[in-house]
Amino acid sequence: MNKQRILILALGALGLISCFLPWVTVFGVSIAGTSPGGDGYIALFFFIFPIIMSVIGNRSKSLSGALFYIAIITGLLSGLLGLYELKNVNDKLGSLSVVSYGLYLVALCGIAIPVVGFLMKDKSAA
Repeated sequence: MNKQRILILALGALGLISCFLPWVTVFGVSIAGTSPGGDGYIALFFFIFPIIMSVIGNRSKSLSGALFYIAIITGLLSGLLGLYELKNVNDKLGSLSVVSYGLYLVALCGIAIPVVGFLMKDKSAA
């Protein structure tokens, strides 16, 4: 399997798992992104696409064409959702809330997918 595809698959899987991890801690109680009223299911939906795109087609070559752009755009959307949640967590839950590692992972994985996608792309796959 191509290195680009492996990294996109790994980042997508880590992002998918991070949707179930604690995003916020309020009064010592951890709240996962997939808790009722959370946006974790949206990020979960977006992280599924890079995973699927990385295993479709000729796996010995890097992603290209529509598969590449679907993986990149959906990864970026999940990262932007994570950044939005990071920015607005105090507005939603008050100043006593503390951002937890799951939300940081969502944002990091979502932003890393397009970066890895473009940096690890084969030169011949334009």
